[in-house]
Amino acid sequence: MTFFTFTVPFIFFIFIGTVLSSLVFRGRSEHVLARKVFFVSLLTYFVYGIIAYLSYLSNDGFFQYQDQNHFLEVSNHLGDLSNVYYIYKACFIDRIHIENEGAYFYVGLIGYFANTFLEGNNVFIQIVNVSFIASLIPLFVFKILLRYVSPKVAFKSALAYVFYSYTFYYSPWLLRDIHISFLYVIGLTILTGSFTKIRVMFLILLMLVTMMFRLEHGIFFAFIPLLYIYEQVKDRKVLRFLMFSLGISILAFFARVIIDNLLVINDLLNRYQEFTLNSSNSDGLGRRLLQLPNGIRQIASAIYSQISPFPSWNLALKGNDAFQVIIGVVQMISPIYWFVVWFCVIKCLMIKSFRNSLPRILVILLFVFITFLIANSSNANVRRLMCLYPVLFVIYVYARSKMPWKVKKSNIQAILLYLGLCVLYFFIKV
Repeated sequence: MTFFTFTVPFIFFIFIGTVLSSLVFRGRSEHVLARKVFFVSLLTYFVYGIIAYLSYLSNDGFFQYQDQNHFLEVSNHLGDLSNVYYIYKACFIDRIHIENEGAYFYVGLIGYFANTFLEGNNVFIQIVNVSFIASLIPLFVFKILLRYVSPKVAFKSALAYVFYSYTFYYSPWLLRDIHISFLYVIGLTILTGSFTKIRVMFLILLMLVTMMFRLEHGIFFAFIPLLYIYEQVKDRKVLRFLMFSLGISILAFFARVIIDNLLVINDLLNRYQEFTLNSSNSDGLGRRLLQLPNGIRQIASAIYSQISPFPSWNLALKGNDAFQVIIGVVQMISPIYWFVVWFCVIKCLMIKSFRNSLPRILVILLFVFITFLIANSSNANVRRLMCLYPVLFVIYVYARSKMPWKVKKSNIQAILLYLGLCVLYFFIKV
């Protein structure tokens, strides 16, 4: 990897991020803060991506998430095609991969441009492209936060999201989850903003693109444009009825897709669960939960997913080199932080005055998030769930701005509770 290959993508990312922040934010003060958020996230995730790449080299391959090899192979195959049209034809006309063609088209496109304009497609180019997409997510989280808290609070909270969210840990991996999270956060940004017909069309387009990355997430994404329209017509009975009818029609339209894919999805989930059970640490709590009876297992797995991995230090302790240790340390951050976030949000929701002050759209989105969590209880992996974590985070920041002392007290309680769980786990293990 030469200096040219290293610097050109980074400069290109800075340019795109700067232009995007100018389009999304208004006013000089917002632009300045937005660019700071973007530069911090880009630099952080870019450096982390380099560490992930060095880990790949030192281990002669990916030491976890073996499906990354498949995406790398697809990027090499499609990237070697003679032009963009042939990549498009392979993915969307011939459908050589059968499903997830949007994801394959994207990595193939990156591979093609790397072969054409740089020094060839490689793991580094693919990793830093995922890192760039990840670095844009806190930018849109910042935009959402500006609608509910002061710019100062929004800025500090967006920086916290850069370092403490699961986006950080998953930012360098050649998976679809960061891309899906990016599509969702754009949808959430539009949903919490003002209404225009063009934005409705854009939300529908985002839904279709998301379906091309992962069908289940694309289908669930439909709630965003529907809710966006419903918020505008909720006081009009006729339009409300039409919206309800439209929702039924969309469900009927997707019914055939759902039925056709039900057996495939069920088989994938069973194989994924078997893989998770086989690859889990024999001493880990996750493995024990997967051995529980049906029904209890799904509920326990859904709860466990919100602090997974637990204990969070296993990867750091078992790292084979310095790069794996660093990756393991990064992995430790998010489970602890989001345990605190969940604990504080639940405690604050018990207070009537806070519930009454919470914006209606955030209440609805919280129910949507919980529904999404329950719907994924059979495969409650944080990778699949983190696309809606901005909802929980915004509510947490809103609570912190409204009741700072209450949240501070809850933070301390949550940390003590987490430490207590660690001690309990230690004694169970012994």
